[in-house]
Amino acid sequence: MPTLIDASLFGLPDLIGFTLSDALALAQADPAAVVESAVESTTLQPAPLISLLAIGIALLLVLILWLKLSAFLALLIVSVLVAASSRLVNPDAVPLTQVADTIVNSMGGALGFIATIIGVGAIFGAILEHSGGTQSLANYLVKKFGAKHAPWAMLLTGFIISVPVFLDVALVILAPLLYALARDTKRPFLHFGLPLVAGLAVTHGFVPPTPGPVAVAYFLGVNLGWVILFGVLVGLPTALICGPPLCIWLSKGVEITLPEEEFIEDSRIELPSVGFILALIGLPIGMILANTIVEQWYASGLPEGLTRDDRNAQLSQLLADSPLPMQLISFLGHPVIALLLATIIALYFLGARRGVDRDTLLEISTKALGPAGIIILITGAGAFSKAS
Repeated sequence: MPTLIDASLFGLPDLIGFTLSDALALAQADPAAVVESAVESTTLQPAPLISLLAIGIALLLVLILWLKLSAFLALLIVSVLVAASSRLVNPDAVPLTQVADTIVNSMGGALGFIATIIGVGAIFGAILEHSGGTQSLANYLVKKFGAKHAPWAMLLTGFIISVPVFLDVALVILAPLLYALARDTKRPFLHFGLPLVAGLAVTHGFVPPTPGPVAVAYFLGVNLGWVILFGVLVGLPTALICGPPLCIWLSKGVEITLPEEEFIEDSRIELPSVGFILALIGLPIGMILANTIVEQWYASGLPEGLTRDDRNAQLSQLLADSPLPMQLISFLGHPVIALLLATIIALYFLGARRGVDRDTLLEISTKALGPAGIIILITGAGAFSKAS
């Protein structure tokens, strides 16, 4: 069974293969080397490592039992903190820039990377949806664009919201706003619905952390930051081409009867500010892009003609030996760490600080992992088919 915390995180030496005959051979060749080796082996005391492990277990229990955090998120947080601080007690432990990759590989290669991104992203989107962040952004854009240009507002809303929220969930959340626009403007429902779906679908297919682009990036060995950048550069013009003019033309002759019941927004619930929602969505994207810039800068100095594995190995070593600020950018800009940090911020500012109790936040996180689990299994089956 794959684990999130393994011995490689602490940089423990492999002593199992060192037999008595090896020791005797070393002693005959160089007796002084035996003494030196014994001295070096005693420099790494087990007490600090055991203490760090105990602190990690205690923190895990606090996050799950007291703070009611999802076990999935709690394990990720503890794994990251333990691995990142292991060099304080062992200089040979995994470098800060390789912490996230080590955790992902411990979970199981392709499926570990994709599952972590989709799982954390699903919780992030669920918290955003529960807080009313999607409605806040949609209402703001509709007011800015005005009723006449509301279809363009819905297109842009769909393009932004589909970054953290699954397409089908976002469509259900924004359906009341679509009905209200159709009634208020006396225009066909599809004039607003189709542009929204166009924006949602384009982002869902082009821009991580949605499942498809994440899987493509991993299997092609492409940095996720490049996929985000070019996904936006290609996706946004695609969304504009498939925007209101085309949607209105396609909806000619199609009539949809609106439901009788009125959808009334609960005015007692204060929606989060649009600026904070945009900053929260942009935070992991900005961190991933910053990491991409740093990696590209160091990669530019590598010799040409290297295989992908050799290039990645040399780049990892360059990042591990880089100055601390660069290591921090590489660490925080890893897709797993960036999304995890954004999710923690969302849980606090959109959850706990707004009066949402811990049990409710746990329920939201658990429900979010349900649909994500199906996507992860399908993606894993696809990875198996590719390997076979």
